[in-house]
Amino acid sequence: HVRRHTRRRVGVRLLPPRRRELASIESLAQEYLRSAGLPATKPHEPVKVDPERGKRIAAAYDALPKFSRDSETLAAYSQFQREVEAQYDFLKEHIRFVHTAGDPYPDSKSMIADVRENRTLRVYMGGDPHPFLGKPGPDGLSANDKFRGVHDVFGHAMRGYQFGPSGEMNAYLEHSKMFGPLARKAMASETLGQNSFFNFAPQNIDKPPAQRQFAEQKAALLPDEFLTGNL
Repeated sequence: HVRRHTRRRVGVRLLPPRRRELASIESLAQEYLRSAGLPATKPHEPVKVDPERGKRIAAAYDALPKFSRDSETLAAYSQFQREVEAQYDFLKEHIRFVHTAGDPYPDSKSMIADVRENRTLRVYMGGDPHPFLGKPGPDGLSANDKFRGVHDVFGHAMRGYQFGPSGEMNAYLEHSKMFGPLARKAMASETLGQNSFFNFAPQNIDKPPAQRQFAEQKAALLPDEFLTGNL
């Protein structure tokens, strides 16, 4: 999933939405959850990322194989793809998605404003192909392309979480509530794992974003210990 352009801001400040905008995007989330037979969600208290835990998650992600073909991984990614497709099909009736080959926004604030004010989201389609989610469908979009879109809406824009380490952690926590338990395992690798590598891998520590190495696209599951507990 992660291939954010390096110009995007990496601070931890949250952008609180206006009450009307929040209600509108959140109402879409709750409507989707009802249609999918999933329980309603509530906002969590924003957390600040723990760098030491981030380093452990980065190391765990780095140690994963490129494509793990065990039954649990295949089941998790298959279910994740189905739920991503369902979220995208639901959202495209309310949000105009524009898929672009270049960097669509100068920073997270611009992306969030476009979603809230214009009901439009421009989605970057570049980066390395994903070993499981990268095959284009009849519409020319892969599940990886679609996940970038729905995650920016439900993970970031709904509550104003920016693209820095803590913002990405909170976006993961927020959006993961909208997946079933099996799909959530794959979703964690695509967000929590890749973002932890980008922010906390040894080769990226103390480097500006433009000089950091992106995480390799993988289809493999993080250990369950990183999906629960004190984040």
